[in-house]
Amino acid sequence: MDKSMSLSRQYETSRAPPRARGELPLAGRAASHAEDGLIDFDAPCRRCGYNLRGLQLNQDCPECSAPAWTVAAGEFLSLSDPRWVAGLARGAHATLLGLSLAVLSAIVLACFHAAYSWTLVRVIVVMLAIPPYGCGMWLLTTPDPSGLGEASYASARRIGRAALCIGLLGAGIAVASGWTGPGWLDPTLFTTSGLALIVGHVAVLLYLGKLCRRVQDAVLPQWARLVRVGMALLAILLTGMMVAVMLDVSRLAGEIMMGVFLAGLAIWIGGFGILILLCISFLMRLGMVLSREAQVARSRRAGAAWGGADDHGVDRPGGRGGRAQSGTDTHS
Repeated sequence: MDKSMSLSRQYETSRAPPRARGELPLAGRAASHAEDGLIDFDAPCRRCGYNLRGLQLNQDCPECSAPAWTVAAGEFLSLSDPRWVAGLARGAHATLLGLSLAVLSAIVLACFHAAYSWTLVRVIVVMLAIPPYGCGMWLLTTPDPSGLGEASYASARRIGRAALCIGLLGAGIAVASGWTGPGWLDPTLFTTSGLALIVGHVAVLLYLGKLCRRVQDAVLPQWARLVRVGMALLAILLTGMMVAVMLDVSRLAGEIMMGVFLAGLAIWIGGFGILILLCISFLMRLGMVLSREAQVARSRRAGAAWGGADDHGVDRPGGRGGRAQSGTDTHS
C-alpha cells in the first residue's frame, strides 16, 4: 500500500499546475492523511459523488465502480466524469458559435441597412445568436456531478446561470417584438436584460476562472480574469454614460461635458470591440482545452478499472479491487 500511495503522489506531482494565491485547493493534498492507504477524509467519487471515506485506495466506488485512487490524484477535470467534461466542451463551442454568429450577422446585415429595416436586422441577429449562445452558457454552468468545486464557485455559477437566462430571455422578447408593444415595455426589457447580462457574464467569468484551475493550462484563469475586468470596466463606463444622458449633462455642463460624453462613447465602442475579440479568443482556447480534458477522461474511463498507465506514463495504484463494504453516500 505504501507503493500505491507513492504512485498516487507521483501522479499528482506530474499533473499539478502551478498554484496561485487563493486557488481552488486540490483534493490530492488530503492524500497525506491516508498513509496506510485508507481514505480517512470526506472524498466524493469523481464519477457519481458517493463519499468514499473508509475505503482503501485500491478499491472501487460501491455505487459506480469508479476506482477510489482518483481522490488522491487531485480535482483535475481529466479525472472527472467524461460526459460532464465533454458537456463543458460542447458548451464552450456552442457559446463561441453564438457569439460569432451575432458578430458576423450584425456586420453583414448592417451593410444592407438601406434595403432592410433595423427591426429585421435585430430579429435575425437574435434568432441566429441567442439559441446557441444560451445553450452553450447553460452547458458551461452545469455542476460537477461529484460536487467538487461547488464550495468555491457554486454561488457564482448559480447567479451567472440565472442572470444569463433572464437577460437572454428579456433581450429576445424585446428585440423580437419589433418595438411594437407599449412604449414602456421595450426600454424596460432592454434595461433589465442588459443589467442581467452584465451581472451574469461577470459571474460566469468568475466561475470559469476558478474552474480553469482544474485543468493543465495556467493561461486560462488569466484570460478569464482579463475578460471579466474588461467587462466590469465597460459596464461602469456605460452606467456613467446612461446616468449622464438621464441628467442631461450637456445642458447642465455645456459643451465640455458633452465632449467628455462623446469621448466616453468612443472609448466604450472601441473597448467593446476589443472585449468581443478577447471573448472569442478565450472561448476558442477554453473549448480546445476542455475537449482535450474530455478526451483524456474518456481514455481513462475506457479501461476496466482505470488500471495500467495513464497518458503521462504513470502507473495507477492497484487494479480493480473488491467492492468496498464501507463508504457513505453523500447524496443520502
